[in-house]
Amino acid sequence: MDNGDHQGYLLQTVLAVSPTTRQVSGIAAQHPFLRQPAPEGETTHQRERRKQKESQVWQEQAQSIGMAPADCEYIHVGDRGSDIFAFMEVCQALGCGFELRVKHNRRMDLLVDQGDTPIQLK
Repeated sequence: MDNGDHQGYLLQTVLAVSPTTRQVSGIAAQHPFLRQPAPEGETTHQRERRKQKESQVWQEQAQSIGMAPADCEYIHVGDRGSDIFAFMEVCQALGCGFELRVKHNRRMDLLVDQGDTPIQLK
């Protein structure tokens, strides 16, 4: 595809990998999309309020894959683009784990087993 700037489409691909053999089993999901240029003069606030965001591809892919079978566990591994709360929320709702390369340094406090003992991740 050529939009005049010789830019093609991006293809978000989710691979299924065996944790024991580290062999790729296949493609779990794929989603092609075009990167849309930001409107000229768009502010940060306007960009954050956009209805369609490129980062939504992460939660859309997790939703398209769905829940793991009872005898299996899905763990989504993502790059810095996956460091968004909506993706983590979808993974948690589907009963999936996730390992992400975070975009921003921050501290997160998690409660263990609904108890009062916080775990601090850095």
